[in-house]
Amino acid sequence: MKLSKSICYKSVALSLSVLLFQACNPSDTVPKVVLPNGTVSLIELNDLHAHIVPHIEQVRDANDSSIILSSRGGLARIKAKMTELTNSGTIIMNVGDTFHGGAEALFSNGNDIVDLVNDLPIDIAVMGNWDFAYGAPATLARFGNVTDAKVKRPSFPYIAANMSYQLPLGLQKKFAANAPVKALATNVFEKTFKMTMGEDVLSPTTMITKNGIKVGFIGITSDIINRMSPLLASMIKFPQGEAAYIALIEKYSTQLKGQGANIIVVMSELGIHKDVQLGNKIKANSVDVFFSAHTHEATFKMINTTSGAKVVESGDDTYLGEMKVTVTEGKITSYAWKLHEITNDIVPDPALLAKINTLRAKYLNPNVSITTNGIPPNIKDANLTAPELNMAKAIFTRKKTPIVLNAPLDKFIGTTTLPLTRKNVLENGFNSVLGQLLTNNKNATLGILPGFRYDDAIIPAQANSTSVNGYNWTSEANVVLNGNITIENIYRFLPSTNFVATANITGANIKKFIENELTSAFSSDAFKQAGGWMPGITGIKINVAVNANDGTRLIGITDLNDVGIDDATILSVASACAREFEPTPTLAQTVICGQALFTDVVQDKNMTTANFLIDAFSKNLDENITDTKRITDSANTPLWPASPYVQPVSQIIDSIQ
Repeated sequence: MKLSKSICYKSVALSLSVLLFQACNPSDTVPKVVLPNGTVSLIELNDLHAHIVPHIEQVRDANDSSIILSSRGGLARIKAKMTELTNSGTIIMNVGDTFHGGAEALFSNGNDIVDLVNDLPIDIAVMGNWDFAYGAPATLARFGNVTDAKVKRPSFPYIAANMSYQLPLGLQKKFAANAPVKALATNVFEKTFKMTMGEDVLSPTTMITKNGIKVGFIGITSDIINRMSPLLASMIKFPQGEAAYIALIEKYSTQLKGQGANIIVVMSELGIHKDVQLGNKIKANSVDVFFSAHTHEATFKMINTTSGAKVVESGDDTYLGEMKVTVTEGKITSYAWKLHEITNDIVPDPALLAKINTLRAKYLNPNVSITTNGIPPNIKDANLTAPELNMAKAIFTRKKTPIVLNAPLDKFIGTTTLPLTRKNVLENGFNSVLGQLLTNNKNATLGILPGFRYDDAIIPAQANSTSVNGYNWTSEANVVLNGNITIENIYRFLPSTNFVATANITGANIKKFIENELTSAFSSDAFKQAGGWMPGITGIKINVAVNANDGTRLIGITDLNDVGIDDATILSVASACAREFEPTPTLAQTVICGQALFTDVVQDKNMTTANFLIDAFSKNLDENITDTKRITDSANTPLWPASPYVQPVSQIIDSIQ
C-alpha cells in the first residue's frame, strides 16, 4: 500500500519531535554509560621453579649493590602473603616456570607441585619454558585439551596467544610426498591430543572484572622451547621474531579494548629484555603493563617504554610483585609498583604448610625409592583405527632411561670448600666447580655445562666472597653458612635428566660455540637471545667484549697457561648437558648444550649429572678445585650486583626511571 505525501510529512515531523523530546527530556530512557572508578591490585608470582620450602637466596639490596644471604620463599609463606594482600580488587597472576625444578618435581613429573600450587588463590597463569620439560604428551595433558590420569592439572586457567597445533615438522618433511600417509599421521595426532591442526592450544586472552574495572589479559609463553629441544613441544608452533609478537599483541589488545577493557596486561614468559623491546615498538597505548618472567630479574622500579607500557618482573619465589592501577572515569590515572619480600617473618599458611610437610615425608623417608619415566601419549582413549594405532605406536614409541631417587633429600653427602652460587651471567662458582670435577674425572681439557638460572646458594663458613663471582656478601642471623651439601641441594642445582658425556671439538668450533652463546646472552636485539645465560666452560681462558656487536664479542681464547689455541686443535670435552635425543639418536651424537659442533659424543646412560655430582662430593673430589676467574670482559660491563640486572643489556639499564 502506498502512503500519501501528507501522511509521510506528518510521520517525519512526528519522528523528529519524538527525537527532540528524548534528547531534551531529563527522564530520558536511554541508559547512561557509567565509567568505572577505582583501583585494581595486580599481584605477580613468577618463576616459582617448584620451590616449595624456604631456601638461601642471594638478594641485592634495593638501594645499593650490597648482597645479603637471606632465607626466602616457601609456598606456605607465599600463600600467607597473597592472603594478606588480597582485597576486592585483587587479581593474582602466576607467570612462568612453575612445575619444574627440584626433586619433588622431577620425580613426580610435576604432579606433586601441581597438588600444592593448586592451594594458592591464583586467578590466571602463563606457562614457562621449563613447564614443557616433561615432554609434549605430559604438557598437553596438563594444559591442553587431552586428559590423562597420570598427569595432574592446575585448578586455575592458563592462557597463551603464541601456541598453535601443527603436525611435527619432521613428519611434515618425511611425508611431504605422500599425502595419504600424511593425512593418517594428522588423524593420529588430532585424535590423540583432542585438537585440530592450526587451532590455538590455549585461549589467547581473558577478561577479569574487579571493582567494575575490566582487565584484559594477553598470555605469551616462551618462544625458545624448540631451541631447548624439539621433542619438548614437537606438535606446537611458536611464532618467532619481533614482528610476529608486535602483531599478536596489537591484534589482541584491539580485541580486548573492543570488549570494553580498561586495562591491558601482557603476562609474558619471553623475558624482560624482549618485553622492553616490544614495549618500545608496539603502538602507543596498546599495552598498559607487561608482567615479565623467565629472566628472574627483580625490578624494584617500573621500566617505562616509548609506547607508554610499564614493564616489571618479580624476580622469582623470593618476592611477590604488586602493581596498583587506579582508574578514573574509565582511564588509568596512576600506577604504584612494589616488591614484597617473602621472608622469615611471614607466618606460613598452616593448612598449606601441613600439606607440604606431608608430601615431603615420602622424599625424606630413609628408605625412599622413587623411579620416574617419561609419560607417553594417552592413545588408549583416542579411539584410533587399526592403521592409526599402528602409526601411533611407530611415532610415539621411544625408550627413555628411567632415573631413580634412592636416598632421602636431607641426606648429607659432603661439604664444599668453595661457594656454590650461580648468580652471574658469565661464569659462576657452581659451574666452575662442576666443570673441573668433570674434566678431572674424564681426563678432558674442557668442561661444558648448561647455563641454568636455578640458584640455591651453598656457602662455606669461612667464605665471604668468591673470585669467580667477585662480590662480597653479608648473611642474615638465621642463615647458617657451613658449606654442607645434601641430596636436595644437588637436585635444586640439576633438576633435569641430562647425562654425563665425553666428546671432541676443534678450536674453531669451540670459538663458534662461545660466540653463539654470547649472542644468545647479550645481543642488543633481544629476539636473538635464547636462554640468556652463558653455559659453564672450564679448562680455557676466554676474553670477551660483552658490549660488542653480534658475532664479534669473542676476542680470543687460550689454554690455562695463556697459550693460544689453533682452529685445527682437537680439544677433549667432558659435558653435563647431553640429552638422549636431539631429537634423533644421530643428532645426539653431535650436540652438546644445544649446539651440533661436536664429534665422538659418548653418553654415559648410567650417570646423570646429578648422580655424578652426588658421587663426587661424597668422595671429597673437590679438595683440589679452585674458583679462579677464567672469563675476562675487556669492556668491563657492569655485572650484577653492580648492575641491578643479572643479565645486563643497555636498553634495560638506560630506560629505568
